[in-house]
Amino acid sequence: RMTRMSVIPTLCLIVACGTPASAGDVSPTIATAGPFTIIVAEGQHEPSSIGSYSVRVYRGDPEAHGDFVAGTVAKRDGSVAKAWVSTLKDQEKVHHAIVWCQSAGSGSYGSLAVYEIQQKGRLRKLRLPKTQKLSGYMGHDRFFTEGNTLYREFPLYQPGDPNSRPSGGSARYMLDWKNKRWTLAAGSSDKSVSLKAGSPKAG
Repeated sequence: RMTRMSVIPTLCLIVACGTPASAGDVSPTIATAGPFTIIVAEGQHEPSSIGSYSVRVYRGDPEAHGDFVAGTVAKRDGSVAKAWVSTLKDQEKVHHAIVWCQSAGSGSYGSLAVYEIQQKGRLRKLRLPKTQKLSGYMGHDRFFTEGNTLYREFPLYQPGDPNSRPSGGSARYMLDWKNKRWTLAAGSSDKSVSLKAGSPKAG
């Protein structure tokens, strides 16, 4: 069963897949990118805590016998927390499929994959910048886009903080494609600035 989500011009949001007892029990997530339909799904008959996910591209609507164009299968650590299609890097005519996975356990560490949807529907996985771990980082990542910019946000922990109650504020980073790095963005709390400088590990 496939559930179609609403489409917003140039930014097609889809899905929160959750963490079912078994991967593949949730509906695949669907969005459009120009003439293409993009489907992201966890692997069938896999545990929710580890396994695979697929990104498939169809020309037109697959339910109306649209043609399969391209696809890829990738390893996941945890479940697919969210997947969506957006334009990035100030290229309004170029769409990207973004897949955010969340690890199992109390840390809920996030990892991200970005696939460029090329003119003929082929997928090209983009290499995200390698970054250093920030002091006070203990997981609970959240990824989102605003306009053409990709953000990563997470709470910061002080020594002795329990996992459920971070007291170091929060950090928000934006992906700087031109300089190939994560940079501190507006929206980080004042407390985060006083901690050790660096960028979050990008999973």
